[in-house]
Amino acid sequence: MRGHSVGVRTIAGRIAADVAQAGRRPVLVGLTGGHAVGKGRVAACLTAGLVELGCRVALVGAAPWRRPLLRFRGPDAVERYHREAVRWEALFDTLVTPLQQAGSITRRVRLLEASRDHWYMHGYDFREVEVILLVGIFLLRRDLRWRYDSAWWVEDSPDAALRRAIRRSRAERNPDAIVADYQRLFFPAHRLHLEAEDPVAAADGVLLPAGESSPMLRCTGMAN
Repeated sequence: MRGHSVGVRTIAGRIAADVAQAGRRPVLVGLTGGHAVGKGRVAACLTAGLVELGCRVALVGAAPWRRPLLRFRGPDAVERYHREAVRWEALFDTLVTPLQQAGSITRRVRLLEASRDHWYMHGYDFREVEVILLVGIFLLRRDLRWRYDSAWWVEDSPDAALRRAIRRSRAERNPDAIVADYQRLFFPAHRLHLEAEDPVAAADGVLLPAGESSPMLRCTGMAN
């Protein structure tokens, strides 16, 4: 059962406690939810809270590790997008797992600018990290949940998510094209994720991007 609402500072405190228990090993925290629900804003707030508590944070977005949208066409596009949207093996094997093991990493990788399906080179340089905050869609698939020390779900309405997507991408894409992608692929894949894997129940809590500025948590009773 979901309980009372608490602020991001409280969640940061729980993660900081995990850091203290983990010793020299960085803790891996998943922050997930549907497309354009405000994960980035929540991640920024959470990162700031962790930094205030003295934690060294590596903020890693899964979005640049996605595959081009053009590959997801045809009658099975939704199922394949749910399964293959993110290059999970490359993300974990190339970046996340080595960073967990060593606490530091310097690596140059090929990533995707999803809004334009444009590949580019990017350099990661993290030093003496204590928290890896991984942000992206579908993080709470059953085959991935075991990886995280804690995982948090960001929730917002489909209408609010679509408005946010249009607002942030209007300069790069036609709003009609954005709506079409959400209706054809993103929303159906999100529903499939909810129905097939119940990620909300698998999360340690649900963060609500209240007013776009002060995310709140409804505890699920599963927090460590």
